[in-house]
Amino acid sequence: MNREDLQDVLYNLIGNAIKHSRGFVHIKTCSRRDLLVVRNDMSPVENHGMGLGVELTRRILEKYGFRLKISLRKHYTAFIQFKKRE
Repeated sequence: MNREDLQDVLYNLIGNAIKHSRGFVHIKTCSRRDLLVVRNDMSPVENHGMGLGVELTRRILEKYGFRLKISLRKHYTAFIQFKKRE
């Protein structure tokens, strides 16, 4: 992934997590599973929809064969799987 695309992905995910947080943003990496996890304390009820930034992020990641998964359960959680899909 080139530098500009990586910056866009991180800016969108971390920026959204901060913007829509009520108090915490948690960022974690898991090298064994090639994962980046961004989580905040926004409840699903507060969700105002997935904006252009999330769709742009998904398209950038798919261009490189990576995967973005969004979970809206107790917390907003974005998972990026950096291992290429086979």
